[in-house]
Amino acid sequence: MTLPGVILLYNSTLKAQQLKVSIAGIHGEGNLSAKKLLNAGKIEINDNKVTIISFDMSYKKGPAYEEMTSSCQHPDDKKLSKISPMVTENSKSNAFTDTMKKAIKNDLQSGAKVYFENIEALKEDGSLIKIPGIILTIKK
Repeated sequence: MTLPGVILLYNSTLKAQQLKVSIAGIHGEGNLSAKKLLNAGKIEINDNKVTIISFDMSYKKGPAYEEMTSSCQHPDDKKLSKISPMVTENSKSNAFTDTMKKAIKNDLQSGAKVYFENIEALKEDGSLIKIPGIILTIKK
């Protein structure tokens, strides 16, 4: 079983090394304020011989749900309706792009989930590895 944000690499002597990616010290899943996420500004990895070369950040712009009433409903009988599509931005490094920073600052509300996926890294020998993602929930 692979944990989110963690991958096992084996060296030539078959000794396992656990690679972890993190944002502001969180790997896998966790809660983080938008301000701390913005201040982190990048995905980190626990091995200086491995370099993150790209990742995707996916999120829902604005509120994930909105209270709606139809003209046929009593005003107190509110229904939740999905209104926001998933938005995906790509970075060609381990750093957040300007577009990602703008989204974190302006579009992510408390309770929003942000997915950092498709994380690709290069090992020292030039081989490409894919690393499981990170899921963060924005808190106030």
